[in-house]
Amino acid sequence: MPNWCDNHVRIEGPVDKIYNMVKACKEEQLLEYMVPVEGTKMDRISAWGTKWDITEPQIEHIVEDGVIDMYFMSAWGPPSEAFMTYLDENDDIDIEWCYYEGGNAFLGVNGCDYQLPDDLDSPLWENNEDIKRCDSAFGIRESIRAWEDD
Repeated sequence: MPNWCDNHVRIEGPVDKIYNMVKACKEEQLLEYMVPVEGTKMDRISAWGTKWDITEPQIEHIVEDGVIDMYFMSAWGPPSEAFMTYLDENDDIDIEWCYYEGGNAFLGVNGCDYQLPDDLDSPLWENNEDIKRCDSAFGIRESIRAWEDD
């Protein structure tokens, strides 16, 4: 059983591509849509950065504006490789993502990973913009405090 990684992703681009991505997300096939591996010799971990496609998507989209904003889970880590590959091949798309994997105590933004600060009073929570962004997206410190109080 994997550790699950929380992901928050915002994608902007042409309406036709956004429409297809929304459809792929709803089918939990976003990564296969972005970087197809079925029927190839590529393995998912190398191609996507995670073993399986996304799960539990929560999608907010404004297709007519060319925007998707979503949360989903991925196994063991974020699908950074899939996003970077897709960006390299699609210069009309912008993808921003942040992620948090509590089991292995890491988080990150746009493929730049950080270890979770050791203590809730660490200045990194306020001084590092990426860590601050992840905490805002996922409520990390609030969850840790609630867990410690139990």
